[in-house]
Amino acid sequence: MHPLYKLAWVAFFLAVAYSIWQLGSVQSPQRDNDMKRPKPRGASSLGTDALHHEEHPPKAVQALPSHVVEQSLASVIPASEPPGDPVLSALVVTLYNESPRARLRFFQCIKTWEKHLQFVKRRKYPIIVFYLTGVKDELSADQMQTLRASAPSLVLEFHPVTHVIPQRFRGNIKKILEHQMPKRGLGYIFCSQFLGFEMFKHPRLQSAEYILRLDDDITFDADAATDLFEDMHRHNISVGWNCIKKQWDKSSAQMDGRIQAYVDRRRAAGLPVQPAFDDLMPNGTWNMRLYAGCVEVYRAALYVSEAYYAFLEEIDMLEGIYMRSWMEQAFKTLWMAIVTPPDAWRRYACELPTLHRGTRETWFDYVGCAA
Repeated sequence: MHPLYKLAWVAFFLAVAYSIWQLGSVQSPQRDNDMKRPKPRGASSLGTDALHHEEHPPKAVQALPSHVVEQSLASVIPASEPPGDPVLSALVVTLYNESPRARLRFFQCIKTWEKHLQFVKRRKYPIIVFYLTGVKDELSADQMQTLRASAPSLVLEFHPVTHVIPQRFRGNIKKILEHQMPKRGLGYIFCSQFLGFEMFKHPRLQSAEYILRLDDDITFDADAATDLFEDMHRHNISVGWNCIKKQWDKSSAQMDGRIQAYVDRRRAAGLPVQPAFDDLMPNGTWNMRLYAGCVEVYRAALYVSEAYYAFLEEIDMLEGIYMRSWMEQAFKTLWMAIVTPPDAWRRYACELPTLHRGTRETWFDYVGCAA
């Protein structure tokens, strides 16, 4: 090829290369600006379609932005990953009975809780075990370790408590025990005093939003999968239970006059009294029905409340449990009937498939629940 032709071809390729370089120089500032500009929240490398999907989460989750909806829980938390922290400040409480026979029973209970309390395990809600200290069979550190080893999926906390008899009753123990129903002694009095009043002043409960109470003789024979705390939060429920029973003796019936006097004063002061109270105490006489007891779940503010403490003081709860054998289930039931509207009650019979000392007593009604 003639040298002039070669020179012409070289000049041509140089011109094309220069043009391409010029075109890149014009576009690069815009590309740099695009890279520096922050992406909208939720944007991804998938393009605008992915962006629109990210900006509009499912309606069920959107309704409760800070809480996981039960039905979508499996998709939110992959099975291969450990569950996150509790979405609500909620906990389970129990009071450990220190007798050797009760201790063996409680160890069996914990095993069924480990197996069946699925929502407690999934959300890592703590289980607060209160135990009496300064007694012969006090729960030991080794026993605590054994309980933790038998329920590795549960978050167990152990808190010591003491039974302090009020000064005005200390010199009259013999007479106090004479007033108690058969098989009820100072231990039963302590349960009513602690579970009906003192527990709610314990520092560990002050930040709780919801509380599930399970006695130390309650077992499960099926899974409890529904998160009761989230369900109550979504539906504005204050009181939940899985059984309704009648008190088997007349000891707490003597509350009638004191409760009615409190309600009369409350109404005179213009404070509301909910319709459930009149259902439980028609014509000022209690029908003996109990909605509180060995299995109950409630909004903590119902009992962690100065109003509740004032109510107990006005009816002289301590005199009632020491001298008249009152049960904590009785005055708690009537209190929640006074202050809780009917639409804030919910029964969780199927969601809490419990046994009491190994049997499903007649007051546990599971009609309509899956086998």
